[in-house]
Amino acid sequence: MNLSALLRRFALCVGAVTFLGGAPIALADGTLFDVGELQFFFGDASGLTPMSADNDGTWIYTVSGGNINGDRLARYFQDGTLDQTFAPGIDFRSIFTDNSGNLFAKEWGTGNVYSMSQDGMPTFLYTLNDPQDHSSASFNADDTELYTRDGSTIRRYNSSTGMFLGSFELMGLIGDELSTPAAWQMETSRSGRIFTYAAGIVSEWDTKGNRIGTANIAISGDPSGLDTTFSFAVGGDDDIYLYSEATNQWKVWNIGIPAPGTLALLAIGGVVGRRRRRRI
Repeated sequence: MNLSALLRRFALCVGAVTFLGGAPIALADGTLFDVGELQFFFGDASGLTPMSADNDGTWIYTVSGGNINGDRLARYFQDGTLDQTFAPGIDFRSIFTDNSGNLFAKEWGTGNVYSMSQDGMPTFLYTLNDPQDHSSASFNADDTELYTRDGSTIRRYNSSTGMFLGSFELMGLIGDELSTPAAWQMETSRSGRIFTYAAGIVSEWDTKGNRIGTANIAISGDPSGLDTTFSFAVGGDDDIYLYSEATNQWKVWNIGIPAPGTLALLAIGGVVGRRRRRRI
């Protein structure tokens, strides 16, 4: 029996998490799809090591790390067709949007955070006192806080000043979820839920650190590959963006992330059914 069949066979209810080979088994009754639905894919044009992606509603962006030289940011039309590339002089670790679709970036090593124009021009905002050089960054639900991750720890910062506010723990992490670079990657949805990726499985967390859902991603090639794991992103469209090392392509997945305003309805059963119609 292959891994996917095992995952389906032993899927558990929400709140109970078991592990197989170091990766979480899908939670059968969560709000997410059991298996993500591939929407479309497109070739990468952002450079050395793909690091992150986002969608501001007008453009899709991808960024890369490795050094500060050359083209590090690529801009695409909504179907993934390349528009332009830019050289902003940043060794990226993440690119992310706020609720208004404004673009931001976090840099390797220094913890510098920038606002970004749509044509790749950075404006320095502040430096986070973040102990993890490689961490990604993302906003909470109302954009008042910025989160980063180091292992099981989510660090909270004031999004206006960069001041450290405190931290909380993601509970139940194990195996591949704490390996390099999965242990540094974290994204949020528009509703403020936290998402992590390891070994082909996306996990959803609430802001108390409880795992509340998982979805399997059938990414081609090695689902634990360095470039694939580093690239994990949740776009402003609440789709999952992952780079496939096997095909040198970004792949966009719908995993059924609830839209803002629907979480309370889901909690009381006001939304019937978990699956949504595919958009393509």
